[in-house]
Amino acid sequence: MLLNLIILKKILLAILLFFVSLSAMVGSFRYDELPLLVQQLSGSNQRILLGMAQKGMAAGPEKLEQIAIFSGIYACLISLAAIGTLRKKAWGEKLLLTILVISVPFELMEVSKNPSILSVVVMLLTLLGCLVVGQQVFKREQR
Repeated sequence: MLLNLIILKKILLAILLFFVSLSAMVGSFRYDELPLLVQQLSGSNQRILLGMAQKGMAAGPEKLEQIAIFSGIYACLISLAAIGTLRKKAWGEKLLLTILVISVPFELMEVSKNPSILSVVVMLLTLLGCLVVGQQVFKREQR
């Protein structure tokens, strides 16, 4: 049950990362239109879109391209690990464990830079995920 919740969290993260990747790619291709978009969104209640457009303008087209590529690759890896783990494949579990372990230092940095209940909970869930998936991998190796 806990493993399925971890997989669901990773699938939701992958969907979010695909959205970020797509948004960043569109922003890099249509970078010259971002100032107009910011101006149009300034008077509206769409703060999230306004914030994304402002951050896109500040990043520049090259940085947006890099964000698109890396978030897309990471989303693909997470999706692959989640699907493999759902299908009870050893490679999927190992890939998921690798992804979880790699994310721990970044989450520790987030907790140290911006301590909040949410960042601590996310870090603790990731550590718990490492333990659960690691135990699953270890059990499989023992067979």
